[in-house]
Amino acid sequence: MYKAFEDGIRYEVVAQGIPDYTLTIAFADAIRNTQDFRSLKEVAVSAGQARYYVYYMGRKGELIDEILNNLASEEGLESMNVIVSRGNAVVFGIEE
Repeated sequence: MYKAFEDGIRYEVVAQGIPDYTLTIAFADAIRNTQDFRSLKEVAVSAGQARYYVYYMGRKGELIDEILNNLASEEGLESMNVIVSRGNAVVFGIEE
């Protein structure tokens, strides 16, 4: 059983409404800077949306809290919040 979780639990993380690629990089860095981060796989990035598989050793709520805390100081992403959270997936979006 331990071997199954050695790389962490896979979460699908989507960011919507990000206006440019540099902010997409900042969003990915906020994920990488979480405490129990294991790895990140970019699934798709297009205008306004980025989709990642995040391997994290912890609960989804902890991952969400850490990402939001990391984004709070990022200019352009400070108003990012959770739009949908279901199963092992979470969708973030910029609130206007």
